[in-house]
Amino acid sequence: MESSFEECTNLETIQLPTSLTKISDKTFFNCINLGKILLPDTIEYIGNSAFSNCQKLTFDSLPSSLKKIDIKSFENCQNIQRIEFPNSTSDIGDNSFSGCHKLVDVKLPPELDTINTNVFSSCFQLKSIILPDKVDSICTLSFSNCINLQDIKLSSKLIKIEYRAFFNCRSLLSIVLPESLIFVGTDVFKNCSSIKSLTFLSKSADIGQDCFSGMTSLEKMILPSEMNLIYKRLFFNCTNLREIKIPDKVTRIANNAFNGCSCLTNIEIPQSVVKIYEYSFCNCFQLRNITLSNNFTEISDSCFRNCYSLEIVVINSNRVASIGEYSFQNCYSLKSIIFPGSLQVIKKSAFAYCYNLTELSLPDILSEISERSFFGCISLLRINLPKGLIVLGNSSFSNCTSLKEIIIQTNCSFDQSVFENCNNIENLIISYPNDNIYQNHIMKSFIKSITFDSSIKEYSSLAQFENLENINIFTHGEESIINDYFTPPKKVDISIFGNLKEINNKSFSNTDINSFLFCGNQTVEGNFLQNAKSYNNITVYKYYPNKQIGDVKPNQTTTQCPNYKEKEKYKLPKLYIVIIAVSCTIIVTAITIVAIRVQFVRKRQKKIEGKMLLEKLVNDDFG
Repeated sequence: MESSFEECTNLETIQLPTSLTKISDKTFFNCINLGKILLPDTIEYIGNSAFSNCQKLTFDSLPSSLKKIDIKSFENCQNIQRIEFPNSTSDIGDNSFSGCHKLVDVKLPPELDTINTNVFSSCFQLKSIILPDKVDSICTLSFSNCINLQDIKLSSKLIKIEYRAFFNCRSLLSIVLPESLIFVGTDVFKNCSSIKSLTFLSKSADIGQDCFSGMTSLEKMILPSEMNLIYKRLFFNCTNLREIKIPDKVTRIANNAFNGCSCLTNIEIPQSVVKIYEYSFCNCFQLRNITLSNNFTEISDSCFRNCYSLEIVVINSNRVASIGEYSFQNCYSLKSIIFPGSLQVIKKSAFAYCYNLTELSLPDILSEISERSFFGCISLLRINLPKGLIVLGNSSFSNCTSLKEIIIQTNCSFDQSVFENCNNIENLIISYPNDNIYQNHIMKSFIKSITFDSSIKEYSSLAQFENLENINIFTHGEESIINDYFTPPKKVDISIFGNLKEINNKSFSNTDINSFLFCGNQTVEGNFLQNAKSYNNITVYKYYPNKQIGDVKPNQTTTQCPNYKEKEKYKLPKLYIVIIAVSCTIIVTAITIVAIRVQFVRKRQKKIEGKMLLEKLVNDDFG
């Protein structure tokens, strides 16, 4: 009868009738002092919660006729140490032995095909178990929190392992998953912190999120070859994982998939992968290099954040349009990154604190560098702001303390914070007019050399650049004008490559010109040099058409102008000279021979003519 002895907390012993075939639901529920009991072999069914919470219960064996144990039958029976199921048992219900803390040894029946939900969860002393050959399913939480379980032999017919089936089995050492397996659920091996190797014999198992997270001893993993998705947090905090091959058919690596794999040094990302999601490889402290395939489309937020040892990143794809927020932040060892030509946006703090990054080559179509993108890149020496750039965020290059050269190819606006604390900037190359340059206090305070690498109609004054020492102007037309007070009040070297429409008379009036080079071939009128504070070393192009420039006679001329190629004198190769010399000799010899022969013929002809004349005279005289 159901609940016959429920809550009989003083009941210590009972003798059951030998003809009993069924123990009904909750018959002995919460009989916390019930001790050893003999279960007659005639019993075929033990009901729901029949002995649940009988904390002192023990028995030698289960009935030989037992067919079914219903849910929670022996839940929290903390004194049971061994269970041997008879061959007749085919169904062991959910939670039936959950919380049996002293259970050490279990022998399961051969006809069992399913390990039901929570059936052995929190059996703290269980050390090993062999699953019958017919078992095809291990259900939710079946062995969760079996903290001393070291070894389990799985059925060769196993098809699925459900949610948290082995969760927190922290003594489990290794496991081989059979070829028949097609599904492994969420958190199945989560926090199994002693497993060193795990092998899938299956080719196409679907593996749920967090499945292996917290497996802190895992060193090597062989994944199913047909797997096409790495779910989120799959290897989260697998702190000893050193070697893993991502299958060639994987297309996506979900967020946090390898987050915290601090010993992972190398991972090959196959051509099939098109996207890596947020935090995928975050905190992989030993990861050294990453190559992203031709098919790759997106680098998400924080995906390589805190990869302290990452040195090289190669992005082969021309489909990547953006690099996400914090994606490479704190990659202290990163020295080089090759940006794809398709890149349009670098988001917030993407490369902040990449201490060893030395140089950037940003693609022309890049339109946005967000705030703090390269903040604190203390080894960065050279940058270019590409012509497609529209947004340059606050502090984007702030604290880049080694930055020496900036190439400006855009007219996008930027505020004072962009280059804040970049106190070693020396060279500025202006390939496109940008008025913000002349308002930036860092540039005005530290720039030593400015190169104008494009034609500008009117060159703005550089008088406020207090440390400027060198000015180079490359013109590509003849319409440019240098206005009054162009140069700062100090010693400056000025080089102009190409022709100008005009240099105003007061352009250099505050300046001591240390040297002046003009590589143009058209006269520039005016007395701009004569009006300089002082001038030395005036040099013009060899083919400059005037004897004076700026009302001053040049000290020297030069042909070494990069904008003009010196006309090379044509020199014949030696072989040609020899051939010509020989030919000339032959011709002269031939002419000489012909001349001698002609002279000989003429002499002979004269003799013949003389003889004929003599004969005629004789005939005339003597008849």
